[in-house]
Amino acid sequence: MNTSLFDYHLPKELIAHEPITPRDSARVFVVEGEVRHHDFFYNIGKYVKKGDILVRNVTKVFPARLYATKMTGGKVEILLVRPLDGSRWECLVGGRAKDGMEVRFDCRDVPLARLSETPQGGVSMIWIIDFGQNIDNLGTLIETAGQTPVPPYIHTDMAEQELRDRYQTIYAHKSGSVAAPTAGLHFTDELIDQLKRQGIEFLDIILHVGIGTFLPVKTKNVEDHSMHAEYVDISNEVAQKICSAKYEGRRLIAIGTTTTRALEACADTLLLGKGYTGEVNIFITPGYEFRMIDGLVTNFHLPKSTLLMLVSAFAGRENILSCYQEAIALGYTFYSFGDAMLIS
Repeated sequence: MNTSLFDYHLPKELIAHEPITPRDSARVFVVEGEVRHHDFFYNIGKYVKKGDILVRNVTKVFPARLYATKMTGGKVEILLVRPLDGSRWECLVGGRAKDGMEVRFDCRDVPLARLSETPQGGVSMIWIIDFGQNIDNLGTLIETAGQTPVPPYIHTDMAEQELRDRYQTIYAHKSGSVAAPTAGLHFTDELIDQLKRQGIEFLDIILHVGIGTFLPVKTKNVEDHSMHAEYVDISNEVAQKICSAKYEGRRLIAIGTTTTRALEACADTLLLGKGYTGEVNIFITPGYEFRMIDGLVTNFHLPKSTLLMLVSAFAGRENILSCYQEAIALGYTFYSFGDAMLIS
């Protein structure tokens, strides 16, 4: 399957650079089979029903972007991806770097670190950074010197603390992601309470968002793209509720593509009522047969991205691209801080 099949043109002015305020005032493009609706997210209760289960990813974004100085005086950007042990992390490196290079930080607790050019899992851009310090000091560096890793297409003047709050779902509580599960950004406490009063149940899982979510597809053929593993944690209690819901015929609606991947990757285990803790690297493309989800809350995704491919697998490529063109014509905003879709 050619990657170009998932390309489309988006006018630059429709890229959202600021979060929507209030969160649930985003527009929502509702796709119910062949029927389409245009509404606001605070009205999403009109399109779900009593007995539905909304599954959300409660991962929390940490300030994973660090800036360091090379021994030569040049600057380098480090994006932490996931820990390997107490002092070593997988990371992405912005700027010129070489194997064995040492860098310094403006933090006395972690003054020096070493970069190693060690490709992991076929993803050649992955580096290893060794801080050579204990985890307590590393935590200090991340919290004091780290910055929120918003995508490069977002240009905002928000202060760091405000950005940490807004590039985060209101229910996030387990730190570990380098990108937000953005479909969840539209929920407010008031909206969640309203949906619960309607008889909608919420279940919480964790998928720590890594580069498996946002790594661009650079291969000509979709099948040649390698997904990077991401950490998932689904408790036995949640698994049992999901299993019961499936056998009762209740709809399982995933809030976001990260939740979708976690559920579908763990389908065999979840359908036995058992939880899962570990890594997954499922790549969902058209032709995939969904076993878990019956609906999907999502945002509008980048061209030729794995996320657009997943949504196309769920609702049909031509249908989704048609919806995107309609959304563009109607002035919907796209990407992380943009408007939403509900597909069922």
